[in-house]
Amino acid sequence: MKNIHDNPADFGMIKVDEFDLSDGCWQFDYVMVWQSITDKRVFYVGTDSGCSCPSPYEDVQSIEDLERLNPDNPRPQIETLFRLGEQNYTYSAAELQRGVSDMVARVKKAQEGPRK
Repeated sequence: MKNIHDNPADFGMIKVDEFDLSDGCWQFDYVMVWQSITDKRVFYVGTDSGCSCPSPYEDVQSIEDLERLNPDNPRPQIETLFRLGEQNYTYSAAELQRGVSDMVARVKKAQEGPRK
């Protein structure tokens, strides 16, 4: 079975970044960004959460199951996704803001060309 978390190339994508909002104790709560292999300006973002039983993003059957990210201004969409997890976990506002800023920076860098 295809899984975008483990094998993004099966979906024509590469992983740009991921952030786990959970405490990592037998659970996950991911915010992830992927980039199209064929068009460096096409990005998708998604969230998924669960216990240790399911695989992350196992319900994603195609990239249409994800949200298209605005590459010119990704911050608002990414901040919204981070806020979803903010109520459930113990990250400080500064840690979450740093996570958002790091993810936005990685999206911008990915647009510039191949990662090294």
